[in-house]
Amino acid sequence: MNWLNKLERKFGKYYIHNLITIIVVMNAIVYFLALIGGESANMSNLMLVPQKVMNGEIWRLVTFIFIPPNTTPLFILLNLFFFYYAGKGLEEAWGGFKVNVFYLVGMIFTIIASFITGWPAWSDGLQLMLIIAFALSYPNMEILFWGIIPLKLKYLAVIDIVFLLVELKQIPFVGYAIVEIAPLLAIPIFFGGTLVTNIKYQKKKNNRKKSNLKVIKGYTHKCTICGLTDIQDPDMDFRYCSKCEGKHCYCSNHIMNHEHITAKDKLK
Repeated sequence: MNWLNKLERKFGKYYIHNLITIIVVMNAIVYFLALIGGESANMSNLMLVPQKVMNGEIWRLVTFIFIPPNTTPLFILLNLFFFYYAGKGLEEAWGGFKVNVFYLVGMIFTIIASFITGWPAWSDGLQLMLIIAFALSYPNMEILFWGIIPLKLKYLAVIDIVFLLVELKQIPFVGYAIVEIAPLLAIPIFFGGTLVTNIKYQKKKNNRKKSNLKVIKGYTHKCTICGLTDIQDPDMDFRYCSKCEGKHCYCSNHIMNHEHITAKDKLK
């Protein structure tokens, strides 16, 4: 993401802080209001409908991201909590500016797809986009799926994609499918280089295993908190915190669970 790094150096201070948190709170408010006043009293006025936008209701270009999934209160609670958790994880890994750009790109793709097909749009595809990005950033991090089942994020992403494909098969409307899939086009833009690098790395790793070569070398990554290295746990994901002063590496267990190191801390 060299282009994104250059963009951040020029415009890095211009972004919405805690963007995902704001979206989660707005989703919760909209859902609560829908329970009180009826779904049609709220969500229909927020949905992205191309014809209505062309008639002057331009707020729909933004408000569609505040529409929560159409499901039960318990699932809404779990969904919004994980959406918030994924957003905070990406902010730790990338920084707030890059998360803003990533989400904006997903919104733009959704808007374009909606206007091309004439199909209404809401936030489901954007939430899936964020979850997949979170899984690609921390593939081996374990979470409690539905609050009870330990599951690595990479498998959760696969499950979500399978659910999407099943849903698209059950609702055979091309416009609907295009609008749902459109924000996922942001994934290869932001992760294309990383995916290629990971594939090459995995290929080299498999070749080393086949040849039974034993190479003794020092670690590449070491967690600042627990001291775990990539030699001790090759499957662990390591990330550098964008909010800590200097380059400080953390394992996936501590990247979102540590006190940020400041310049004052380094002088102590």
